[in-house]
Amino acid sequence: MVALAGAALAVSCGDDTPEPPADSSTGVFDPVGIDCTPGAVLGCMCNNGQAGTQTCADNGSELSRCVCGEGGSLDTGDTGTDDDDDTDTDEPTGSPGQCGNGVVDEGEQCDDGNGVYDDACSNDCIAECGLGWEVRFGKEDPSSAGEDIAVGPDASVVVVGTEDQGIESNIWLARFDAEGNELWSQSIDNASTEAGEAVAVDEDGNIVVVASIAGADGSDIWVAMIDPDGNEIWSDTHDGAADGDDFGGGAAFDADGNAIVSGTVRDADGDSDVWVRKYSRGGNAQWTETFSGAGNGTFSIDAGEEVAVDGDGNIYVSAEIYVDFDEQDAQLLKYGPNGGAPEWTRAPLAGGAAHEHSPAGVGVDADGNVVFGIRRDNTSVAATFWLFKYDADGGETWMVDAESLEIGNRHFLDGLGVADSGRIGLVMTEDPEMEDLRVRVATIEADGTPGCDDVIALDLGIFISAGGTVDSAGNTFATGLVSVNGTAQQRWLARFRGAATTE
Repeated sequence: MVALAGAALAVSCGDDTPEPPADSSTGVFDPVGIDCTPGAVLGCMCNNGQAGTQTCADNGSELSRCVCGEGGSLDTGDTGTDDDDDTDTDEPTGSPGQCGNGVVDEGEQCDDGNGVYDDACSNDCIAECGLGWEVRFGKEDPSSAGEDIAVGPDASVVVVGTEDQGIESNIWLARFDAEGNELWSQSIDNASTEAGEAVAVDEDGNIVVVASIAGADGSDIWVAMIDPDGNEIWSDTHDGAADGDDFGGGAAFDADGNAIVSGTVRDADGDSDVWVRKYSRGGNAQWTETFSGAGNGTFSIDAGEEVAVDGDGNIYVSAEIYVDFDEQDAQLLKYGPNGGAPEWTRAPLAGGAAHEHSPAGVGVDADGNVVFGIRRDNTSVAATFWLFKYDADGGETWMVDAESLEIGNRHFLDGLGVADSGRIGLVMTEDPEMEDLRVRVATIEADGTPGCDDVIALDLGIFISAGGTVDSAGNTFATGLVSVNGTAQQRWLARFRGAATTE
């Protein structure tokens, strides 16, 4: 049984008119500090959408309750005084079956009858950030999981992950329609041990997959182009210069259908670098770049993670840069469309005391602004995260953290996405009491202010997210695993509603 719990951040509810805050009076059009003529009769909006009236109080700064006709009353018994706490104690009196009547009727996902200000129930009685659907698939086994997720232009959802095969594992790739129905899935087996790492979808529905596969001297990076029906178009394997493990990291497409991928390559003993490559539509490597941090003189173990591309073809790569044995920085690298050295880099939390920071997602909006997520991985202190927004020149627009977003610590940020509007979706794993883990989804407005959030949990067992993204409408998607007995798990995929969605 899935249990949902919403948190109140910044969404109104009911009949398209926000309820007043607790420290104001109860008139529908009664903002704090209103100035009106004593005794004047003003208009207001009723639950049924019809006009009502309310009267300016003798002090000229308060309004009476909204007086409505039959079936549309907003009368809650409040007196309209400044010490009114706006706690609705009477039953709402809207018409049956009407949004705002306080009853969740057919076709509604929530309805609080305008009793709570800034709640997570929309003006259309839709639970903002609420769970649209979830899918659990595959047999229960010790290690299968979804890893990364992408949304196609037809609103289909593509997921890559790992499928347990006993002593080995395969890359797992699947496509679902907009409602979570499986269109196809496949287990890709071309080495003894494989792990799907990243996925992206272009405007034609083609898929680029980045994975780590077993090679002759450790793992190698495997990149493949897959057509919309799941057929391989081309593939390429990359092995670093030195013996050791190379790993896939991120994937994205530019506007011309070129695939940009990232990962980690071993170049020498004690030295691994961020690796970035751009492939043409036909699978030819157009350029390859590596990036290395300074290291500590003995080790320089850096890793390439998620990738995003803006409308001009500029490439943003999130990276984990080694500083010392107890210090690592999350860094953002910007490359031009033709590669070369990074145009700029940003490591906003670098320096100071020992810390372990990792990148936790990167995305760009339609205006070319980039959002960079960072999480703290130290096991000795509470997990937390930060978000930074930069313009195309690397200028910081804003920074927010888990506390300022009213989410709080003990959250691992697993992924983020940015909608065309600039709205940001976050996918987190929450462990507030060091008990069963839960997935939490939240949205952030383009200016960095909180949107809405929601939690998905099981009565028994754990949810762990691994990645997330956002579609053009602002829906947030998450993938990972769900475990119901602590020893076995299933792959998991879910869609959470965006602000503009009215299912």
